[in-house]
Order: sequence, then C-alpha cells, then structure tokens
Amino acid sequence: ITLAQNRLVTVPTDLPNSLVNLNLAGNLISVIPRTAFSGLQMLVSLNLSHNDLYDDRIMDTDIGSLKRLQQLHLSGNHLTSVPRNLPKSLQCLNLQGNLLSEKTANVENLKGSVGLKYLLLGENYFREVPVPLPPSLESLHLNNNLIVKIKAKVFAQTPRLKTLNLGRNMLGDEGLVRDSFFGTTNLEYLDVSGNHLNASLQ
Repeated sequence: ITLAQNRLVTVPTDLPNSLVNLNLAGNLISVIPRTAFSGLQMLVSLNLSHNDLYDDRIMDTDIGSLKRLQQLHLSGNHLTSVPRNLPKSLQCLNLQGNLLSEKTANVENLKGSVGLKYLLLGENYFREVPVPLPPSLESLHLNNNLIVKIKAKVFAQTPRLKTLNLGRNMLGDEGLVRDSFFGTTNLEYLDVSGNHLNASLQ
C-alpha cells in the first residue's frame, strides 16, 4: 500500500495484516504509536523517508518485531543514531540525509542485523568511516559527507564488501594511509569522485 505524499502526522493503526509493502514517505509523520507495526508481520518493505522523525520516535517503536522485514527506508528525517533493536531479517537500511556522525551514529546497533547487505549513509555528517560495521555488508554508501580520512584497516571486518561509495567528501592524499582499503579483496566498485585527491590510489 502506498500512502506517500499526503499529510499524515502519525502511522495509521488500522492497516491490513496482510501488507507486504508499506510506503509512508513524504508525509508529516512525527509520531509512531508504540505498537504501530505489531500486526504487520508479513511486512517486507517499510518506507518512512522524508517525514519529521527524531530518534526517540523510532527507538520506542516495535519495528524489531517485524520478523520478515528486509528493507527499511528512513532517509530525510532528523535522526542522529541508528535505531536499536532492528530485525535480524533486515537486508537494506537507508539512513541518507539525516544528522548522523561517527560520534552519534551508534552503528553497533546493527550487530543484530546479521544479514544486512546494503547500508546507505550518504548526505550526513561523518568525518570518518563509522565502526564497527556488520561483516555481512556488500554495499556501503558514504557519499556527500565530510570524510577527511580513511583509517588503516577500517574495512578489515567487512570482507564481503563489493560496492563502496565515498564520492563527494573531503578526502585528500593525506587522508589515505597504506592500509586504508585493507581487507576489501572482493571490492568491485569504488567511487571517490568529487574529493581532493591528486595521487592515484595504491
């Protein structure tokens, strides 16, 4: 069901239990009832992007009870942290365009999402790559942040990484060290466009 681009201020609580996809993007949602998703156990994709959500509104919900949820889209809100108690089934988490930084993001909250493959953290306020990242990750997007340095072996725990987007940050040659990309043996796509690099990557 698509309820996008309306004037909803809260998540409806009378939705069909059979829902597989729920799109609530582009509304005015600032309140999510604590048990808003308890009856939606068939849900695979939930889109809450471009609403008016803050950390406390997400932390107090029962999203973690959605045992089949694979995609969660929370881009364009006011979040400073990765939500707690995310479902183990989650494969894609979109947190682009929020207020996250390496000091506030609490990426350790991802440790329970053992199958997470796609993590979108672009258009935030990271100055470095957040850790620890889930070892299951295959695609990481950190484009349009403020990243100035890639620390040595920061990707050592993500050996499955195939796509890495670091485009449009503030990386200069001095921000790369010998082992900045150590462990990325399966990397197929690397985007460092729109930075301040003069030398080729080693």
